[in-house]
Amino acid sequence: MAEDLCKTPQKRKKRVKYEQKYKSEYRDEFKCINKSSVGDTFAFCNLCRCDVNITHGGRDDLRKHCLTQKHVHAATAAKFQPSVSSFAGADRSAEVTCSELLFTSFLVEHNIPLSASDHAGLLFRKMFPDSELAKKYGSARTKTTCTISALARSSHSNVVSALERQPFSVSTDGSNDSDFKLYPIVVRYQNSVTGHVECTLLSLPNLELDATGENIAGIIDKSFTQLGVPWANCIASGCDNASVMTGRNMGCVTHMQQKYKPTIALAGCPCHLLHIAAEKASHRLPVSIDDLLIDIYYYLDKSSKRIQKLHDFQQLCNVEVRKILKHVCSAPDGCH
Repeated sequence: MAEDLCKTPQKRKKRVKYEQKYKSEYRDEFKCINKSSVGDTFAFCNLCRCDVNITHGGRDDLRKHCLTQKHVHAATAAKFQPSVSSFAGADRSAEVTCSELLFTSFLVEHNIPLSASDHAGLLFRKMFPDSELAKKYGSARTKTTCTISALARSSHSNVVSALERQPFSVSTDGSNDSDFKLYPIVVRYQNSVTGHVECTLLSLPNLELDATGENIAGIIDKSFTQLGVPWANCIASGCDNASVMTGRNMGCVTHMQQKYKPTIALAGCPCHLLHIAAEKASHRLPVSIDDLLIDIYYYLDKSSKRIQKLHDFQQLCNVEVRKILKHVCSAPDGCH
């Protein structure tokens, strides 16, 4: 019986097979290895552009793959292959554009001729030889002119958008040019972004008809219609105190109130009234104001001693020291 038991073959237990799966830790050791789209038991080699089976050895399978001749050649080629960015360079076009916009705004703000932009690029490259932005700066007169036009359109569009949704006042006055009768339309409104009250030029139309109150009001209405600015948001009209603007019957503001909005308020110019009052009052004085101002200028012009006494007197009165300018005629109808 014992001999029979010894001769009976015993069944062996089958070993359980464990499959290795991709782990994110492999990426730390093998920089060229990523997760494969085939399955969890595969890894993708970026250099060889193939999927590696890691079912049996896992990390050991990846190590063996890195020693193959195919992978070694691919790694060597990638090491000496220059990057695309080395040919194109770092993309700093946005920074270059920003620098060109800033300098263009500087020219406009300080009323500098646009011809100065022809020399700006060369000047910047000499001033800042190590700057990559200076080397790429290339806004000369033509590009600067186009940039200013684009900025003007953007700024004008923002002004029109603000007038469409909030109250504003409008002002205008005719030019003294004999060939053209320009009526610059200026609006005053509160900027919702900065919170400041701003005064800006909306349009510059040419009045081809007679400069009557009705025609002036009509040219303002034409500009509003073209730009889509509603009369409902216009609350006041500023102007000088000429009868063509403030006349009760035929004035420009009267036509605005009758045709477009009855509640528009008239805001006459107080400086204009003061100027007229001062001009009329000067005629009643026993001396000529113009001649007196000219005499004062020449009295101080060539004498440093008299100028010093004037400075001492200004300091005694705690006022700013200023230079006496020569009185000249600045308008065709007289001296001002």
